[in-house]
Amino acid sequence: MQTHLIAPSELIPSISARLNFSPPSGQYSIHPLESQTDTPSPGSNLLLIQAPNAAYACELKQRSHNLVDAFIIPAPLAPYYGFITLVSGDIASLNLHAPILNSLSPISNGWLHCGNIGAASFMHQLWQALLTPQGTNVFLAWDGVAPTSTGNTNFTLTQPDILDQLAKFLAQQQLQTQTLASLARRYLLEHPPSQFIAHHPQTTQLFPFLPQNEASPVHQLASLLAQY
Repeated sequence: MQTHLIAPSELIPSISARLNFSPPSGQYSIHPLESQTDTPSPGSNLLLIQAPNAAYACELKQRSHNLVDAFIIPAPLAPYYGFITLVSGDIASLNLHAPILNSLSPISNGWLHCGNIGAASFMHQLWQALLTPQGTNVFLAWDGVAPTSTGNTNFTLTQPDILDQLAKFLAQQQLQTQTLASLARRYLLEHPPSQFIAHHPQTTQLFPFLPQNEASPVHQLASLLAQY
């Protein structure tokens, strides 16, 4: 059966290039996430990439039992070397989508099963919050104090200016921390920890000393962030 990849429009060229460079076995098609009219029919095999939130992934799961939720980190060289890939879903669906996940990742089985459906979407939310806290610029304007290529070392910012920018930067960091904690609390509220079995059998073969009933990696991370 054909696998339908659903991804944001801006990522489709990179995803297509990667799958052309490292073709998976089996047929697939790619659909823009923004297009509701191009959504595959219920019951289709779906690989959802960069869902806006966990609720979106869980809602889509109701229409497609064979759904895998994925978060990939964009990078200029990803078409050649693969994406850092986190996935969430049940074992059967992951086995079904493994050929495409292997092609998207740097190596075969080089993707992390981070939790049940919605976990990868939650990681995508955290990633967005880290990059752009509430849409603010996370970088200080150091252009005024750094030496230029012409050798000009005349600093245009005074010490009070620098302290003011540092204060704004610290305020952004505090807002960012609060945003991450809020996202984590909401995720834990809507998705309480449940039994999690990692996809790769090597986990139990190579690390038998690890507890087998641990919460998923995403639930462990969310529990940590929720404390702030």
